[in-house]
Amino acid sequence: MIEKYFSKHFSLLNKIDYKNERSINSFLLNSVKFYEKELLTFLPFSKKSIILDIGCGIGSVLNFLITRGYNDVYGIDISEEQLNVCNKYVTDKAAKWDVLDYLKQTTEIFDVIILYDVIEHIERDKILKLIDLLYKRLNRNGRVILRTPNLGSLLGSYSRYIDFSHTMGFTAESLHQVFSEFNFSEIKLFNSYIGKKRKVFLKALLKIFELGYNFKISEVITQNIILVAIK
Repeated sequence: MIEKYFSKHFSLLNKIDYKNERSINSFLLNSVKFYEKELLTFLPFSKKSIILDIGCGIGSVLNFLITRGYNDVYGIDISEEQLNVCNKYVTDKAAKWDVLDYLKQTTEIFDVIILYDVIEHIERDKILKLIDLLYKRLNRNGRVILRTPNLGSLLGSYSRYIDFSHTMGFTAESLHQVFSEFNFSEIKLFNSYIGKKRKVFLKALLKIFELGYNFKISEVITQNIILVAIK
């Protein structure tokens, strides 16, 4: 399942012709435009920052970082198929590793560690160990930038179960809970990117749910949660 993740699952979800170079390049280009809106604001100003992208896949985040002038960037993933695409179209600084094995053995210290759509694939009994290792592999004032499906959103269940390899799910509150077990100086949660009109509509709809069911809905209302934890 993992080795054919790109050709049998990811490419179908994202409407990529995985055999077509133009289709792959088009996806990477569109990803740059999207991350410009969602990810750029959370990155450090210094282009000399050392950045690790965990679960880099075919390299869409790495490609964005490189196009924005961050050159000291590295990726790891467990899918050789996806890494072959990343190495061909984006960078050769991405290698096959299990995330826990890599974080245990590396001596590198990073300014930024990115986990986009990764933590939901990690088994529950390994989550705290993962976060502990992330903390240890950060420079002082370094940061973790993480995105995961938001089970507190209207489409939370869909996002959680769209992929058979998902093993965990989080709300903004439970994600904050597990990161609070460690000595991060700051933990903040954000909505993932959503257009202004859609956000206004979604807030109005959720207000109706609040009134109807008499409970307070989280401030993070989008389909995905963004977490930024600073050491």
